[in-house]
Amino acid sequence: MTPDITSFMYHTRAITVDAKAYAVKAAAEHHSGLVVDLPKLAKFLKWFPNRKTGLDHDELNQEAYKILPESHFPVLAQFLRGSTFDKQAAIRDFYLKSSRSSALYLRPILLAVPFVFWLFLPIPSKR
Repeated sequence: MTPDITSFMYHTRAITVDAKAYAVKAAAEHHSGLVVDLPKLAKFLKWFPNRKTGLDHDELNQEAYKILPESHFPVLAQFLRGSTFDKQAAIRDFYLKSSRSSALYLRPILLAVPFVFWLFLPIPSKR
């Protein structure tokens, strides 16, 4: 193998490893943001069975949203189901950010490999 191909393979593997590490770090940051709301969820779950029975629907909503904001309910529900973070999307995001470096590693190979010779190979006939 030529040094260009070896270098490209080395850098491609490094980018792949970095993408996986980026996805793990992004998932950890995402989940750490949700852990902050878990005490509020616990407080809400303790409050709900013991709430005042005479509250109408609007008062009940106001009391519940004082404990846990309305926007946090769907996020926490996804977290409890375990489907909150898309690891593949994070990897794709990393590849988009590092596409320039990938192109720089690929350019010497495209310049060094004579692709012209592959165009003039005879096509095998079916017999």
